[in-house]
Amino acid sequence: MDQLVVEYGEDGSLEVILRVARDPVPSDRVAFARLGGRGPVAEFLPAIGALRLGSDGCLWVQEYVPPYENRSPTWWVFDSDGSILARTVLPNGFRLRHVGFDHLLGIRLDEFEVNYVERYQIMR
Repeated sequence: MDQLVVEYGEDGSLEVILRVARDPVPSDRVAFARLGGRGPVAEFLPAIGALRLGSDGCLWVQEYVPPYENRSPTWWVFDSDGSILARTVLPNGFRLRHVGFDHLLGIRLDEFEVNYVERYQIMR
């Protein structure tokens, strides 16, 4: 089951296709229910959790991590041609919101669920 990220130019022409090719990962319905999840559960997990477009034109693609797994997701960074530049894992609990030219901005919740903005420098 492939998942695609497709980029089109201003004129509507297809410019880049990023394909996530992996074997389907089944959902863990028991773990989902243990967290209080109700309602329908997809049979398989999605491959992509989030996308962020950086100020430099790079695309940041986050792997999907289900809520019952306590781990930080991997992010893949692609240039404007679709070539992979980097793979990284951000600090646990950090939710990436913005990718600048030389920094990352995001939010982390403390133990009282208060939001704090955090900034990390990008080393190139």
